[in-house]
Amino acid sequence: MRLDSRELDLCARFIDEDFHTNVIPNLMPIEMQCLTATCKSCRSSVVAFAIASGGAQSWMQGSYSAELEAVAVEMCQLASKSSWFSPTGDTLALLIATSPGEDLLDHALDMFDTMPNWVSRPNRDLRTNPSILETSRFHSLSGVSGQEFDHLVEKRINRALSSNWGSAYVDIDAGYDYAVMDRLQDLMKHLKALWALAKCCKGSKNALRMEEKLVGFQKHSLRANELWVVYLLATCSGDHIESSHKLGLALMSYRETRLEG
Repeated sequence: MRLDSRELDLCARFIDEDFHTNVIPNLMPIEMQCLTATCKSCRSSVVAFAIASGGAQSWMQGSYSAELEAVAVEMCQLASKSSWFSPTGDTLALLIATSPGEDLLDHALDMFDTMPNWVSRPNRDLRTNPSILETSRFHSLSGVSGQEFDHLVEKRINRALSSNWGSAYVDIDAGYDYAVMDRLQDLMKHLKALWALAKCCKGSKNALRMEEKLVGFQKHSLRANELWVVYLLATCSGDHIESSHKLGLALMSYRETRLEG
């Protein structure tokens, strides 16, 4: 039995609707990205679903962001344990996730508190009075706060994470820990897949907005002068940044200047 053109069209429509309703909503962001890369005819369906479902916003509200943060903490801990790390002056990088009402800076510092005890960090007293900065010897604001997420922000976060996490799997003798490298690459793939969903909603009410902060902490003692600078660059799930879920970059740079005598 052969189907005529009208019946074939109905079958194709049913398959397309079933695919859009029952398949795509059950895919992870990285699976959606793979689907669009391997099936040209599926791209429009994935983009349509991303727009209708809020793009990256819905994934930032669940466990997806928390899982990315957990792996990022592992990478940061490994970097701080590497032979490349200098306790008297270095930069550590994290990917942090917060819920509405949670302070981004406080959460970042709490995550840096999970690093080994040789990693210097500002104490609780210093944290109550951070210096608001626009530029520093380590980092500078780029002026993206309130703007939509775009490829320039993506490149900046990618570059910062890659450059600061390389020491997590490469030792000073150029030896590689391939298991750690694979885990890092997997993290970056899942992060880029989330950003791909965000790009589908560019210019819409579901577009991600940016929050950027730069703060400093100083401590002077008879032993040394210490300086910490924390840079934050986060994607926010809505126009109201204070009540948004956030996922972003946190960099903490430290320098210690020993006093002579």
